[in-house]
This record gives sequence, structure tokens and C-alpha cells, in this order.
Amino acid sequence: MPRWVGSLSQRLYSGMRPPLSSPDRWPVSSAPSPTAKGSGSSQWAALDFPQPVRLSRLQLQFQAGFACRLCTLEGCRKGEELAKILDFYPDDVHALQSFPVQGATLDRLRITFARTTDFFGRIVVYHLGVLGEKL
Repeated sequence: MPRWVGSLSQRLYSGMRPPLSSPDRWPVSSAPSPTAKGSGSSQWAALDFPQPVRLSRLQLQFQAGFACRLCTLEGCRKGEELAKILDFYPDDVHALQSFPVQGATLDRLRITFARTTDFFGRIVVYHLGVLGEKL
């Protein structure tokens, strides 16, 4: 049974970095939000883990109307370049959504939000959970 390896449960809004004060949460980086849809700029969030992890599932919860229809998951080990792991297609709903990941082992994870449902390209993420195991 997979275990939690990480969670970012503070709200990410339009690519702004949330305060991370809990010691069991990892640093998150994020891209600035585009000013208008179609500007060619995608938003992203990245997690850096203190030790390697093997992913088995990714969980996301958006605010309905401020979601993304195409996301790309990338990851890498320390000292390597990010590599694409998979594309996934969330629904524009407020419910927690879960996506299987085929055992990727990594130290850094990045999710790119490529196709937003909001006209101005805004995204609101209420929950980002990572399931797997620490190595």
C-alpha cells in the first residue's frame, strides 16, 4: 500500500508561492501566472524532496472554474535535467482527483499546468498530494 511522501495543502493561487512553515513540507517553487490566456506562458509548481522518493500516485484538488485540463509531470534525480514522466488530464471540478504514476524515482518533481479553464489563465490548487515511498 502506498504511503504519503509529501503534501502541499496550502492554497496555490495563480502561481504565487505559499508560506511553508511546517517542517514536514518541502520547498515549492512556482512560475508566475500569465496575464492573459494564450500568452504562451504555462504555470508550474515544483517540489524538492530531501531524499529520493518512488512515486505511485499524484493527487490534485482545484477550485472549479480555475482548474487545468492538461498537466505534465516531470521529475529528476539530483544533478540531472527534468524529464517528462507523463501527461494527465484533470477534470474542471472541485473534487480531489487522483492520477497513477508508474514508479518514477526522483528528488525533484515539477507539474506544469498547460491548459487552464479560466479565461485569464488563473489556477487555484487547494491540495497537491504525492503518494509513494521514501527510499
